Parts: sequence; structure tokens; C-alpha cells
Amino acid sequence: MGRSTQEGRELLIRFLRERNEDQALKWLEVFLHEFAVPLINAVLRRKLGVDLLRRRKQREANITSWKCSECGTEATIPALVCPLCGTRRQVPSNPLPLTAQELDAEDIFAEAMTALIDRLWQWWERPEKAPLDYLPQYLVRLTLNLIAQHWRQQFPNLYRLRSQLLYLLERQGKGFALWEGKAPGEQLCGFVEWQGRPRCSSERYHLWSIDPHRCALDALPPGSDPKTMPLPQLLAHLFHWLGGPIELDDLLAGLAELLDIHDLPLAELPDGMERAEDFRVAEEETTSDFLFRLWDTLWQLSVPQRQAFLLKQEREVWECFIQHGCGSWKDFAQLLEIPLTALQELLPRLPLSDAEIARQLHLPHRQKVINLRHAALRRLRRWLENRRP
Repeated sequence: MGRSTQEGRELLIRFLRERNEDQALKWLEVFLHEFAVPLINAVLRRKLGVDLLRRRKQREANITSWKCSECGTEATIPALVCPLCGTRRQVPSNPLPLTAQELDAEDIFAEAMTALIDRLWQWWERPEKAPLDYLPQYLVRLTLNLIAQHWRQQFPNLYRLRSQLLYLLERQGKGFALWEGKAPGEQLCGFVEWQGRPRCSSERYHLWSIDPHRCALDALPPGSDPKTMPLPQLLAHLFHWLGGPIELDDLLAGLAELLDIHDLPLAELPDGMERAEDFRVAEEETTSDFLFRLWDTLWQLSVPQRQAFLLKQEREVWECFIQHGCGSWKDFAQLLEIPLTALQELLPRLPLSDAEIARQLHLPHRQKVINLRHAALRRLRRWLENRRP
């Protein structure tokens, strides 16, 4: 649990007033650990659905504590053998692999900490510049700006829609408003007369999160096409129908679905790169080495990304992993988190079409499968390049 705003302010003041650099560094570390990090993590949790602090504790617990399979001894030290009977610990090859969303959150968190530490030392030299009166707001805005930069790079079409929304919501005279909620990173929007109210919790809000197309049928005039309707008019109809403030991210996600706005692969991903064989094997490694690296990397993807990527491959690609000893059909079933019998039914039909994969993943249309696969390919390329021998 992080410190209160007043406690965080007092920690920052102690850092700013300490003229001994070594002692100042200690106060900086306390400020970061007890106030800034929990607040930044809260914003990432709300915006990206990732709790980095909880994830790190899980990984640490997975490494430092384990139960002996032979004698049942609970070991709380990172030993490779049981301290009682000497049985060797079985360590999984990929304990608690990070999802793509978690990797994005880690990147944004690292950027936020780098920027904040640099700014903290600037304030140390010029204490009058420190935002003591609006410290939490400063940290939240810093994190939100970095998240926006990430969206601009990864999801340019979605970012463009978000920019249009912000322009309308923040522009005076349009009747709309954008304001901060009580939770860190919570951005609410709606009619200007709603400003300051908490997020709506109606059944209609819940329905909007599940099926924006169904909501549009009720919210818009009969025969209206949301794709051709001016955005201010569309927002007015939706706000009237909702009847209360909505979180900006929820509005954005629903509008993207309603207006069929999706992001295709970035420029760094070559056109048509859809198959496992499109990855190059480095000259200094064998095919077997490459496949083992690729196999290990697949476990780092989210389950939907694994399915979107693998179910598009020929059966021969799957068999190649098995022939080189990377895994078995049972391992593939675990990788995809489906029963082995279900996998056996899928194998004769490989590769599946995007429409079939969408039905398998219970997604509304094939474009979401394409987006998942492109995200997986970007991740695979980055990990493989970073882990070249």
C-alpha cells in the first residue's frame, strides 16, 4: 500500500532539503518505493489491466519458495535442492511467462521511472520547481503521456480516434467535458453538466462494454449509420443513451468496435509475414537451436496470441518442433490451453482460416484474429532478436 498524498509530499520535501547527495539519494529511493511506484503502478493497472507489483511478488515467490515433491518440505530459500532430503528442485523452463500486455507495461514503467528520476534531480538543484501542490497529478500525467506515446506507436488508428475524442471533449462550446475521477489514471467524460460526477454504473454501461453495435441500435435514430454520422452528433446520442459519465478508455474501445477501426501491422513488420518460416535462422545457429529459441519465446505470448499464431501454421510446422525435441502434442495442448482431444480434432484441419480461428476464440470477427497474430509476430521478432546467440 502506497503512502498518502501528504506523506508523499513530506518525503519529497526531505529529499529536496537534503544537501548531502548520498543522503538525498536515500530519501529519493524511499520516495520512489513508497509513493511514486505504487501510484504509477495504479495508473498502469487501470489503463493496461496489468498489476506489475503483484506480478513481481508472484515471480519472487515462485523463485524463492517451493515444496519438495519427495518429502513435502516447504523451502523458503532459492535453493536448487531440498534442504531436508536433497531432492533436486524441478524448475519450469518458463515460470510465470510475461504476456505482451505485461511487457508493454514493463516498458512504460521503466520509461516513467527514468523520466521521473531525471526530473527529481532537476528539482533537487532547483527545489522551487518541484510540484509540491499537485504531486499525484504530476505523476499520473507523466504516466498517461507515456501510455499515449505507446498507443501512438503501436496502435496509430486507435490513437487517431483518441485524439479526435480528446479534441471534442476538451474544446469549449461543444457541450462535452473530460475530467479526472477519484482513482489514479481514471479519466471520465460526458456532457459538461456531468463534470465532477463519478462513473455511471448502469446496465447500459455494462452493455456498451460488451456489445457496442447493439447499443447503437437503441441509442441512434432509426436507420442511422454510426460510420457516417459526425462524431459530435454520435457522442451526444451515446451520452444521452448512457445517462451518465463514462470512462474515456471504455468509450474509445466501444467506438473503435462500432466504427470498425483496427490497426494493421506496423511498418517494421513486412507485409505478408504470417508464417513461422518467415523468421530467419541466424547463420551461426542450427535449425534446432532456432526452433528451441522460438519454442521458448512462444510461451511468453498471451494465450490468444499463441492460438492466433499457431492455428494459422501448417501441420508440418508443428511436427518440426516435435521432431527437434522442443515438445510433444501434449505440450502443444498446454501451450494453447486446450484439451488434448480438442487439439487432435484440430490437427487435420490445419491451417485454420481466420474466420475459423475467430470462432475458436469466441471473437466477433476475423480482424481481431489478424490483430492478435500481428501483435504476436511483433513480439516474437523482438524477443528473438534480443536473444540471438
